[in-house]
Amino acid sequence: MDDGHLIQGGLPVYRFLASAALLVVATQAMAQSTTVYRCPGPNGETVFSQTPCAATGAEELLIHRNEIGGTLGPSPGYYEERAAQERRQALQRLDRLEQDLAEARANAPCKEFSSGDLRTLRIRRQVVPGMPREDAVKSWGAPTRINGTQYAYHWSSGISAYFYIENGCVRTVQGYYGGRT
Repeated sequence: MDDGHLIQGGLPVYRFLASAALLVVATQAMAQSTTVYRCPGPNGETVFSQTPCAATGAEELLIHRNEIGGTLGPSPGYYEERAAQERRQALQRLDRLEQDLAEARANAPCKEFSSGDLRTLRIRRQVVPGMPREDAVKSWGAPTRINGTQYAYHWSSGISAYFYIENGCVRTVQGYYGGRT
């Protein structure tokens, strides 16, 4: 190593710089900032000091205390706020689903029947609007003829009855089972 990289006493420059920086940090840990002077040494090397240099070309360095504080994790209340936000979003999604379901039910041609109500309608041979197609056919039996969405029943009495299917459910009923009124 040449003498240009040595500080007086044979200490390498990088070790001196690290020692000087450590000394500054250790002695000034409680201060908000400290002043350090960078001066040219007798052989042209850089020397750091807490006192101003006698030589010309000295540079004053202001070193600020660098404390971030806190933790590296999320801020206090982060998880609670995140959970509250997720709850609000879940409730909004649930509200939208309930609205969509209510709208679908309102627009659906089929009504909701309990199994007991459907059984009673089939026993009485009744077909009503909103009834599922399969249950209407079970109530009146096989149709005489199917014309697209029209299920036609021509009874032996000479009277006819019809029901019309839309999206799998009875939309309209004309007449009664067996032609009775």
